[in-house]
Amino acid sequence: MRAFTLVFALTLSCATIASAQGWTEYINRDDGFRVDFPGRPTVTQTTYKSEYGLDLPARVYSVVVGPDRYAITVIDYRNVQKLADERAAAKKSSTV
Repeated sequence: MRAFTLVFALTLSCATIASAQGWTEYINRDDGFRVDFPGRPTVTQTTYKSEYGLDLPARVYSVVVGPDRYAITVIDYRNVQKLADERAAAKKSSTV
């Protein structure tokens, strides 16, 4: 029984080491994040609708490996106050 446990533990540790070899750390200083991906990510520009209905700029960083997809979405909230003020001003001028 001990031999089986030792062989199983050794096999499991080798599988973990082998699967971790393809992963690399990706750092994006502009968007301010660090993540491990199984390859270099593809960046797609998109928009994200906030909980208040504002369209915010966003980027999706993704890697596809076989049937698996890994992704992180970064949403730029820096101009959210300006966008909300513009929308409020447009609503106010349309009701007057």
